[in-house]
Amino acid sequence: MYNFAEEINKQGMISRIGFEGIKEDQNIKNVRNKRDERLIENQGKNMILKSNEINNKKIVEVNNKNPLMLDIMLWISNTVSIMFFSLFVTLVVTKNIKWFYIILSVFIILTCVEIFKIISMRYDYNFLKRPGSCIGNKIKSDLLFYNNFVLEEILKKIDRKEYEKNGFPSIHLTISVSIIAMTYLFFPKYRKIMKYVSPIYIILVGYSIMYLNCHTLIQVIAGTVVGILGGKLMYNLFR
Repeated sequence: MYNFAEEINKQGMISRIGFEGIKEDQNIKNVRNKRDERLIENQGKNMILKSNEINNKKIVEVNNKNPLMLDIMLWISNTVSIMFFSLFVTLVVTKNIKWFYIILSVFIILTCVEIFKIISMRYDYNFLKRPGSCIGNKIKSDLLFYNNFVLEEILKKIDRKEYEKNGFPSIHLTISVSIIAMTYLFFPKYRKIMKYVSPIYIILVGYSIMYLNCHTLIQVIAGTVVGILGGKLMYNLFR
């Protein structure tokens, strides 16, 4: 005989079990959401702590430097930018096509170096990395060195912070040495004085960017070699 009351009880138990199951699922979701929120919060805190640690490291590095010496080294490093911009002025004043060749050559060499640095980001070799937090790496006059309009779209797609950690070869030495090499080759009348002045200037620039924790000795030497070879190659091309 069909027991109506028993059937109702069964349906009620099923409903209660279903409701409790839904409630349990909701509780699990709430726990998971809270766990995810805590993870996100902890990640945010870790990022802030890491950022503060980097900033504190920079402050310590700056404080450990002699203020006068620091200003001198920053000024010497910045002369590379002044040297590059002076090429444009010289070109306008003299209207000598050779200065245009030098400007174009420097830009081509710089582009090649940046492509190399982008490719080398996939490798984690110590000699590719800067020795520390580069002091004065964001000088406005240096922006041309790090914002190549030819590679603009590529640079937007990569992690610029990781890119800036790579210091091999030194762009400052590459630029300055290539300018010196091509000026020496294109203008024989300057060769005599450049034989004496250029080595001193290159040593000062190399020491300054090492003092500012921007590059290691290997990166400085590599920048010098790339500048010489690049300058000679571009001279042969335009000659």
